[in-house]
Amino acid sequence: MTPKSYPIYKGLQKPLTYKGFKGKYIYWALGSLILGLLVGAVAAALTNMIIAGLSALASMGSCIAFILYKQNKGLYNRNIYSGIFVHQTKLSIYYEKRKQEPI
Repeated sequence: MTPKSYPIYKGLQKPLTYKGFKGKYIYWALGSLILGLLVGAVAAALTNMIIAGLSALASMGSCIAFILYKQNKGLYNRNIYSGIFVHQTKLSIYYEKRKQEPI
């Protein structure tokens, strides 16, 4: 009797996307909305409701704009260095020490 084989779903190998946000930026957007609500609550406790609402919207909007800017740079946000890099090797010191040691 041969065992049954079942297809294995391995996914699409693409980042999760929700309303234009991809991968880790979904969590960043959720955090910015929560931060905006907290800023609005603190502002409401200290000032009136109009200033609190405007500060909450400004906080959320600026965070979302920053997230969209960072998302356009790429999902993994790698540093891109331009130029030629020469790595120094210390092999000459190693070989000089080996010559001095007796065999």
